[in-house]
Amino acid sequence: MKYFYQILVLFLLNQASLSQTYHPMVVDSSLHVIKTYHADINFTEYKIYLHLGDTVIQGKNYIKTHQGRSQYPDTSFSSISGFYYTGAIREVNKRVYVIESNDTIERLMYDFNLNISDTLKQHLFPGFHINLVLQRIDSTLIYPDSIYRKSYHYLENGFNRYTVIEGIGMIQNGSNVSRSTYFLLECVQIKFKTVYQGQPNCSCASFFYKLGFASLNENSNDIILKVFPNPATESISLMVKNNNQDINSIKILNLNGVLIKQISQPKIINNQIIIETTKIPPGLYFIVLNSGTMVSTKKFIKQ
Repeated sequence: MKYFYQILVLFLLNQASLSQTYHPMVVDSSLHVIKTYHADINFTEYKIYLHLGDTVIQGKNYIKTHQGRSQYPDTSFSSISGFYYTGAIREVNKRVYVIESNDTIERLMYDFNLNISDTLKQHLFPGFHINLVLQRIDSTLIYPDSIYRKSYHYLENGFNRYTVIEGIGMIQNGSNVSRSTYFLLECVQIKFKTVYQGQPNCSCASFFYKLGFASLNENSNDIILKVFPNPATESISLMVKNNNQDINSIKILNLNGVLIKQISQPKIINNQIIIETTKIPPGLYFIVLNSGTMVSTKKFIKQ
């Protein structure tokens, strides 16, 4: 019995130490997939938020936010036509702020400095906010990495429940008859790695294949070994595995999923493919290389 209590104390101390490590929410190259159900019109949609690329607004540093969506029953995301710029997000002193693309005033979304009974005045969109009273703070085991993170449990109007996980954001609002809209956070990727999975069968990467972005994972199985120079000006070179690599096509897409340039059966010389970029406007792009059996994706910046 004594041994059991020693193990229990060590476990609790370990969880306490984990809870002291703050996990920032606003990270470049992060992705949130949210399932939203509108009960009043019996309609479900998936909203995908991609945070990618730095920007400066009114002298403050933000990360750009791009949104795409897919309508029920298309759970495979194949109806997503691309992303469009919706605004920007930033985090400072454990507070998360957002600013809409058509607005000049930033809004507070999260405050991870709050204590029990404190109120979070959360601005959902310009001119509308809800008051969330913090009821409880504990730790939640999140998957797939089985890591404990702080969880903040709020109440709105005494009965609508909201749960916010540090470094992840709001994972759901309470299913209550007073709410005509119910949402659930399906999954979160940070730097192309899944850090939160709300549903067993949800994959943050799945819709990228529908857009032609592949999984955006840069790993040892990629056909493309290197992209240089990056940033590019007049041309960009792709270092591939070998000269005999069977490559069907190369596509260059912008952040909205729009095809900017396509090359069929590109020539490989000395394990390199050279692509002219003089006519491509400055910005961040994806290179999608398709070999027929494998898709490889890399990012590059055109200056």
